[in-house]
Amino acid sequence: MTGIVMDRYRYVPPLASQFPTIIGTNSENPTVTDTTGRGLNIAFGTNPASGDNVRGCFKSLNAATTQSIIARFEFMAYGWEFTLAGLGFYDGTKVISYAQSWRGTPGFNVDFWTNNTTFSSEPLITGSNAGSSPSSSGGMEWMRVDIVSGHPQNFFVGPNGTDWIELYNGSTSSFMASPTKVGFVMEVNRNTGSMPVSGTQQMFLNVLYYKDPDIVPSV
Repeated sequence: MTGIVMDRYRYVPPLASQFPTIIGTNSENPTVTDTTGRGLNIAFGTNPASGDNVRGCFKSLNAATTQSIIARFEFMAYGWEFTLAGLGFYDGTKVISYAQSWRGTPGFNVDFWTNNTTFSSEPLITGSNAGSSPSSSGGMEWMRVDIVSGHPQNFFVGPNGTDWIELYNGSTSSFMASPTKVGFVMEVNRNTGSMPVSGTQQMFLNVLYYKDPDIVPSV
């Protein structure tokens, strides 16, 4: 119907200029580009090397102690182990990632990182390697994190940005006392799995929609 935008088709990508804080590894930063037709494109890079490498782009986290952060992603989950992409929180050193990942099948993970090259722990893991935890059907483009008492606490996925399934509920304050940034993160570990050819682009993340108290889309 003319003039009506169905929830699942909302396309209002954020701008690269709104996420100015860039973190990289191995002497390479992610490339963040505004595009026409595929949203905010984030390219992980051609030099991920081995081991844990979390790269991303961030903006200041709104000061509201209660808020929701919603994003819609296209993630090229090629099919190798230890890859993820999605939302991230940053305090200048530590990172909390809530991301679509690959653990035998597509799933979603909450991971804690001591810094962007040091993995700490994994409060949530889904996928076929996670026992009875569910894997993603591939239709869950939408992700939401609720901030409670100033910290990421409730983690959701959904097919359309309106209907939500909560995958994890747990305070993150004991790990990250004062999150100051929110944005988008990616991780590739070249130690395992069948990877793209070394020296070529390893992974892309397209952000098709983003909403928080500072960035309020038109639909």
